[in-house]
Order: sequence, then structure tokens, then C-alpha cells
Amino acid sequence: MKKLLLMLAVLAVAGCGESKEDRQRRDQRQAAACQATDWWALGFEDGVKGLRADYFGKYRRECAPHGVTANITLYLEGRDEGLYEYCKPQNGYRLGVDGRKYANVCPPRLEGPFLDAHKDGLGLRERRAAVDNAAGRLSQARQRADDLELIIADKTTAMISPATPLADRVNIGIQIKQLTQEKVDLERSIPRMEADLNNAQYELNDYRASISGRYSS
Repeated sequence: MKKLLLMLAVLAVAGCGESKEDRQRRDQRQAAACQATDWWALGFEDGVKGLRADYFGKYRRECAPHGVTANITLYLEGRDEGLYEYCKPQNGYRLGVDGRKYANVCPPRLEGPFLDAHKDGLGLRERRAAVDNAAGRLSQARQRADDLELIIADKTTAMISPATPLADRVNIGIQIKQLTQEKVDLERSIPRMEADLNNAQYELNDYRASISGRYSS
């Protein structure tokens, strides 16, 4: 079932610049949409998505002008059933891996295992990010070292060229010295970056092993 607010929003947008007759027909369609809403199903859908109960107020405000009273009892019953699905540990783990926040919607009997799983998912996400960051820094350092080698070679060629004025040769020589030092510093740092990447990968693998099978479907 489509979300009630989406249906009403589409109808509202369609109302821009409409005639009186068109506006009346649009209001009738909005009223029909509210009257036809399965409040239990809508609550279940919101519960599965982990939406807070106060989201119901939006439906009430949208339907009130059309003389339709949103059924909060059915909505909350459906939402409770939906939350049972949302608050499963497997879902908490997936939310953590995706870096999505928890909106404090799970009932007490489900919240503990859900939060533990969410924390485990965040832990995996953080360790993956550490590997990606370490790999990115290492790749950039290696690429810069390669680039510097080419730049130094080009400047060396220019410096020894008979066509290069003496004053320019002196400046180029200074640049070559600076670039060479940068390359040396980079090459010295690369082993440390490689070690950082290996450590991050080890921590990721160890963490994966520690939660292996815990959230299988």
C-alpha cells in the first residue's frame, strides 16, 4: 500500500494553478484516500521502517480537513507488529553496518538484543572504514612517489639542457632538491602505511570472525 502522505502530497502538487472544479475533485480524491486508508496496515508499514509513533500526527493533520478521523488505535496496533520485525537483531545489525541511527522505538523486551546487534554492525562498519582509509593513504603516497619521480626526471632534463638559462638552472636545481626530499620522505613513510593497512585488515578479519554466524538469516 502506498504511503498516505505520498498520495496526498501528489494530489496537493497537482492542485497548483487548478480551477475551482479541479480543486473540488482533488479534495474529493484526498478525502477518499483518507477514508480508504487501512490504518492497521499503515501502522505496520511505519513500524517495519522504525518510525516513531508521533509520525501518526502527520496523517491526522492531513485527513482532518476532509472530515476523516485517523484511527490511532488500529495504527498503533499495526505499528507494534511492524516494530516486532524492525527490532529483530538481524535488522539492528544491518542498520549498524549501514551507519543508520536508532530512533529509540523498540519496546524494552526487544531493545537490548537490537542495540547489541546495532553496535556490532557499527563495529564492522568502523573497521571497514579503517581499512579503506589506510588503503587510500597508501595508494596516494605510492602515486605521489611515482609522480615525483617523473617530475624530477623532467626537471633534470630541463636543468642540463643547453637551452636553459643559468639562472633558471639554479632555480630548477633547488626545486629538484626539494622534490627529491619529498620523495625520500614518502618512501620512508610507505612501509609504515603498509603496516597500518595490514593491522587494519587484521582487526577487520578478527572482528568478522568474532561475530561470524551471529546474524545469519
